[in-house]
Amino acid sequence: MSKAVEDYMNTNKLKNSKLKHKLLENSIDIAHYNRDKKQENDITHQLIYISRMNFDKGHYTLLKAWSKIEEKNNIQLILVGPDETNGELSRLAQNDPSVRFTGSVPNVKDFLNSSTIGLFPSRKEGLPLALLEMMAYELPIIVSDIPELTSIIEDSVEGLHAKLDDADDLKDTILRLLNNAQLCEQLGKKSRQKVEEICKRNNPIHFHENFYRELIAS
Repeated sequence: MSKAVEDYMNTNKLKNSKLKHKLLENSIDIAHYNRDKKQENDITHQLIYISRMNFDKGHYTLLKAWSKIEEKNNIQLILVGPDETNGELSRLAQNDPSVRFTGSVPNVKDFLNSSTIGLFPSRKEGLPLALLEMMAYELPIIVSDIPELTSIIEDSVEGLHAKLDDADDLKDTILRLLNNAQLCEQLGKKSRQKVEEICKRNNPIHFHENFYRELIAS
């Protein structure tokens, strides 16, 4: 799944020593993810977070950070994913018209294509496919500073790091991108380059071909 998960398994001795283990990280078919500039909407900045909504994904910190942003003209926060909090998150943001909950959607590409900034303030992760999809759409990504995410998104290269569970720091990090279109574009281009490298390295067809060749040879 990811290098972080593999490290966790090694540290906690969860691998069966009698079996052969190889790492195949998550990846996407990068050829199917291309930004269409013509479909961008009238919102100056649309920030998107794609994830199941629960206590480990950082939605509470994100909504608290968002509530601290005073000027929200022409910006929108899109939260995509099923709600596992019985509506508690939507109640927290019910008086804020700049927050939109979509629930589960069959195709996130339209939302990604109209977004300008990706968010991933999660408390626990492996290597999320949603993160790779954001990168493929040339989005600069703000991630919480946990190893699983910072090992993919380097600070000030493909995105920015925000302190875990720190709403004030997350707010400041969001504002840094909202106020710097040039930085957004610069990080977004690097984001796309990085995900292309990741997916080329983790091609599942090549992985399984090599794996079975090794088994046959042995």
